[in-house]
Amino acid sequence: MKKHNGMSRERLGILYDTLVFTSLGYLFAAVVLIFTLKDRIPFENKTTWFSMLFLSVSFGLYIKNRYNLKKNSPSINMQFWERKFLLASLLVALSWGTAGIILYPENSLTEQTFLYLTITGVVAATVGTISASLKSVLIFTSITLFPLIVHILYKNQENSIVLALYFLLILIFSLLIAKKFNKNLKEKLKLKLNSKKTEMQSHENDLKFKKLYEQSEISNKAKSDFLANMSHEIRTPMNGVLGNLSLLLMNELSEEQQKRTLSIQSSANSMLAIINDILDFSKIEAGMLSVDLHDFDFARFINEFSSIVSSTIRAKGLNFRCHYSPELNRWFKGDSERIKQILNNLINNSLKFTETGSITVNCKPSYSNDLFTILEFEVIDTGIGISPEQKNTIFERFTQADNSTTRKYGGTGLGLSICKQLTSLLGGDISIKDTTNKGTHISFTVKLKKVETPKQTHQAKKHIYHNDANILIVDDNDTNIMVAQDMLEVIGAKVTSAKNGLEAVKAISDKNFDLIFMDCHMPEMDGYEATRQIRRLRPQDRNYNIAIIAMTASAMVGDREKCLSCGMDDYMTKPIEIDLIQQKLQYWLHKDRNEEIDASLEEQKPPQTAQSLPRGEKKRSALVFDYNAIYDRVSDSHEMVVKVCKHSLVSMAETLVDLHASIKNKDFPAAQKLAHSLKGASVTIGCMRLNAATIIVENNLKQKAYTNLPENFNQLKTIFLVTKKQIQKDLKL
Repeated sequence: MKKHNGMSRERLGILYDTLVFTSLGYLFAAVVLIFTLKDRIPFENKTTWFSMLFLSVSFGLYIKNRYNLKKNSPSINMQFWERKFLLASLLVALSWGTAGIILYPENSLTEQTFLYLTITGVVAATVGTISASLKSVLIFTSITLFPLIVHILYKNQENSIVLALYFLLILIFSLLIAKKFNKNLKEKLKLKLNSKKTEMQSHENDLKFKKLYEQSEISNKAKSDFLANMSHEIRTPMNGVLGNLSLLLMNELSEEQQKRTLSIQSSANSMLAIINDILDFSKIEAGMLSVDLHDFDFARFINEFSSIVSSTIRAKGLNFRCHYSPELNRWFKGDSERIKQILNNLINNSLKFTETGSITVNCKPSYSNDLFTILEFEVIDTGIGISPEQKNTIFERFTQADNSTTRKYGGTGLGLSICKQLTSLLGGDISIKDTTNKGTHISFTVKLKKVETPKQTHQAKKHIYHNDANILIVDDNDTNIMVAQDMLEVIGAKVTSAKNGLEAVKAISDKNFDLIFMDCHMPEMDGYEATRQIRRLRPQDRNYNIAIIAMTASAMVGDREKCLSCGMDDYMTKPIEIDLIQQKLQYWLHKDRNEEIDASLEEQKPPQTAQSLPRGEKKRSALVFDYNAIYDRVSDSHEMVVKVCKHSLVSMAETLVDLHASIKNKDFPAAQKLAHSLKGASVTIGCMRLNAATIIVENNLKQKAYTNLPENFNQLKTIFLVTKKQIQKDLKL
């Protein structure tokens, strides 16, 4: 029924859409006919006939107008409007049928022929426009032609029979043609309706998919927001707990106090491990977990790792063995931190399920060629093991050997799932070999690129005191300030604190600082905006080149990039540890780095370099140009440092000119590529301030924040000039 109504609506639409043009055609044909027959037909006949035709045409235009007002109504009565159209066709047909009688010219073959042709043309034209309704065609052709046929036979003139047959054939052919047109029209309408139905179904499916996608996005955003808030809210108090525990353990404690403090620290670290597992899994789901490929000494890596975990394993009363093939005493390129994370997860898993016996780590090459090596690691324990049925699901998320495992041993069930994702990310795989009552034997592989062994390696840097370092801590949490202040004062730094970004901006305008530890989320002004305001300082302003390190509880995907993009130099997540603070101070204040390089360069006796700068300038200039970073990168060759820096200055200057032209011409895709290129070049030669400024411009382009481009580009240009001047000064170019 719906299909029939749909067809009727489409058919009526076609009929009424052509009504205006056919009506105007009737009037035009009538005017021409009357003008041609003006001397043969009485005026009264012509006036009467034209009035009749005009009224019938007017009725057709009237119902056309009324139909237009109703056609979009869902409750439109199709049969009513079809009858109206049939009535309009009947009235027009009566007019043209009457024309064959009252306009018939006597004794004039030329005018008679013109009348025949006019009526024939009207019929032919009308059939083409109303063939959507066979009833209308039948009514119009019959009533138009039959009066003319009867009149011709009645006159009984020469060739009357032939003319009558001619018009009868026109009538029959008109009906046949109309029937053919009507059939084709129905097929087209059927195809159109089916296509429309398919399109509507496709549109409905698209809407459903869009709705599901939006719901999924809302769900993912809610989950990400929840994880971000959970991470931030838990890490903030954890920072106070672990920080105070670290400081407490630095004091002299009784055996019982130390035991209880270590127990609390172990519990806090376990909680932090759970948080890290959840965040890592969130990054994996978002496809944002990345690898950091770097050169590392495998023998040193595995020895350091085994020495760290062995004390924990033996403290539980278990034996620990670590074996690796002698041919692995070489350098590889890969992500040693991710390998360490996998090993830590597996060993923690073994520790959880092994009461007596041992834990063993083996490492050997499973495949090797001239370019790369596939390493196989094995973690074997003598614990409760895993049944054959559970082997197939143990690497799935939130899965443990059985439901009682969580109650007895704890854990999130994410550790092994994260291991599987990480091994895949490192070009390998992970599997379980042994089963219940034999302990657990987990094996995983990673793919590492072979690299040449460096000619020399630097010894580990010793911890030193920073007695002259002025540090500004910006945080709205009193516990966090107290913990960080105590840690910094332990290593000799002088500390000033601020509760929010506004206080921080004011503090740096009143006093010189060497470094800022900046929290991100604070009232009144957050750390991002405070950093942006500090980076707007001019070279002559106080603290222009100050290093800013994010010290935040935000550890979700993109948080590090967000900190760097607003102008911060480094990023560390809470809870903080004294070793990490020491590491950041050593890197960004560059005291011990400068002292170590001094001795090395003194033996080579190169031209005067950054190491001969006055002590007060070393910390400032290292942020602009890190000589030590490029020196280490180019195989400890001062001559190569000079050569690379000369080339880089020319190349970066050209890139900066091209970048300015692209921004001016609003060719933002090209500008983004140039900014990315400049970002890589700046970090290669240790220009950290230039790198940070370039990141800001690149992010403006990525996020289409074009209104900020002029100001940020001018800042980038200023920093480049400062960087160039510093490099030329340090290297005597």
